[in-house]
Amino acid sequence: MPEPTAIFRPDDCEVTIKVRPTHDSSIADISLRVTLRRSDARSRASGVDKGRGASDGERAGKDEEEDGDEDMLNDDSDGDEDMEDEDEWTDEESTTEEVIARITGFKIQRAMHRDEFLSSMEEPTQEMHDVATTLFDLHGMLKPEFVQSEWHKGSGCFGSELSHGTIIYVEDMHVKPEYRTQGLGSWAMQRLLASEHLNEYGFVILLPGRTCDQGPEAKLSKAQCDDLFKKTTAFFYKNGFRRIGRTVYLGYSGDPKHPSRQLAVADDVPTNAYNTYGNAEESRLNIVAEGGGGLGNPPFPLHRGIALASLKDANPSQPPLSQPIDAFIAFVHARKPAIIHRQDSDGLTPLHVAARVMNPLAVATLLDLAFTGAESDLDRRDNVDGLTPLEAVEFEMRKQMEHQVGVFSWDQQPYPENGLRCAYMLRKAMGEAVGTAEAYLKLKQWGCTCGQCTDGWFSPRLRYRMHNQAEMIWDLMEMDEYIRSLPGCQDHVLSTGVDCIPPHLLSRADEAFHQGFRAVIYSIALALRMPDASPSKALVQAWAAQDAATKPYFRQGGLVDYAMDYIFNYAQDQSLLGDCDWDDTMAEVVADCENHEWTTLPVCQNDLNFRLARARIGLRKARPGPYFVRTVLQDEDSD
Repeated sequence: MPEPTAIFRPDDCEVTIKVRPTHDSSIADISLRVTLRRSDARSRASGVDKGRGASDGERAGKDEEEDGDEDMLNDDSDGDEDMEDEDEWTDEESTTEEVIARITGFKIQRAMHRDEFLSSMEEPTQEMHDVATTLFDLHGMLKPEFVQSEWHKGSGCFGSELSHGTIIYVEDMHVKPEYRTQGLGSWAMQRLLASEHLNEYGFVILLPGRTCDQGPEAKLSKAQCDDLFKKTTAFFYKNGFRRIGRTVYLGYSGDPKHPSRQLAVADDVPTNAYNTYGNAEESRLNIVAEGGGGLGNPPFPLHRGIALASLKDANPSQPPLSQPIDAFIAFVHARKPAIIHRQDSDGLTPLHVAARVMNPLAVATLLDLAFTGAESDLDRRDNVDGLTPLEAVEFEMRKQMEHQVGVFSWDQQPYPENGLRCAYMLRKAMGEAVGTAEAYLKLKQWGCTCGQCTDGWFSPRLRYRMHNQAEMIWDLMEMDEYIRSLPGCQDHVLSTGVDCIPPHLLSRADEAFHQGFRAVIYSIALALRMPDASPSKALVQAWAAQDAATKPYFRQGGLVDYAMDYIFNYAQDQSLLGDCDWDDTMAEVVADCENHEWTTLPVCQNDLNFRLARARIGLRKARPGPYFVRTVLQDEDSD
């Protein structure tokens, strides 16, 4: 670390925080700059203070230096020459100021685009993509393992509250070398943490990294990298950050009473033993390369062989593809029995690799006691991701689904059968009562994590939410009928749900049509009460056909789709993907009622998967309506 050649005095510094919109309204660039008047800088050149004594800030900085804390900050810049470049955030650049420290990153307002969270986080930088896919799901909610798993949640100081609130992601932080070891880095960070951009519901997240003057991490030894990350992590710990689960990411809560703000540094947990530096995602590409010159030679022939056997475009004449993978495993095991449990440079065993690449034959062979003996790799986590083989395959299937749906906006497809079969065998080997393979595949093919989804996709909580909303809409419609019965009242605006009915039908709708529409809503509520059936259009149609009140609605061109569209739209808009009104109300109800039914329902990955539910029921992918609003706007434009 360079020796300071200039003196940092807070009284001579100005802090400016600027936020600039990006093309995505949910993400903004945020920049903090600490500037120093050049006249003040010249008077203190080479660390000489002319005519003034040391300020309290200067003395505090020296105290920090004596304590051995260095400002080792996360920074990916190429040097210091850009510290005084023209400021792209303003129209005019002051020629009397010198930038001596900066913090840059992004301000993320997840509530604005929950449905497009992953695609939004894909564009700014690779680092933004990495943090999004590591910590959050499709909708920007904290992944369940960081709440439910005793291992993955680490200290547990961060939980489900991280699913809400604004996030400031700090990507770069830099202090000019001549001002380091004086407390300037901490002083700048505290200005950001105390700013108006972080309220009690918000969080700051970052990934500790190298300083630019130390060169690319690839040129450092493992010992140097370990030492570097230890120092950078210590710096952020000193400033109130704590680890999120067991990941490499650190978080800071804007709430002074948050558990992370009360947790002593010594009580926090380390990150995964193997994952202290570098890009774990890139390391996954090395399995084949690390196999060595020949498949029967060290260091990791089984890892390489299993990976090669799982490639879709592999050359069938290349060993071990010239023989089944189970035969190859038996061949290698006969020569070196201990290799069955050997870990590669990422800490992965052959079973971990077989699970992650979703090779059922390899998994079945590696679970055979004739090969494994008394030793088991089922619970091993001492690897780059801290995952068991079961988590490796299940998290990989989820990751592929989230990428397809969240980044590419493709329709959700069933989980790969090979992956599900691997998960089934692993769970069975771990002693779980998983039933038959066919039943397991049917239950899990759409990502169910609660084990109770009807048809594998309609979770108990989604059913409860939609049933509650359907009954609420039905009650509101009763009031609408009363209002429309009043003399002179023929305004369709007063009819709940009509904005999902096409205008050409609504323009000639009579009272019987509205009553029929309400009766269809009730039929949907009845279908949602059936715990063993998903609310298909055919089921709703069957219920509605038994109610004579629905006949005028269907006779005048009404469809079950319109009523189902409205319930789906209404439920989604009031969920965590919308304004959260229903969830806020439910939280109040639960707080006043012990053992409420809602609290007894299992949490599932499909609880907010409205998109999948619409597709499985057969509704249109795009949300229809609100037709009435569109019609009104068109009329206003024509005027």
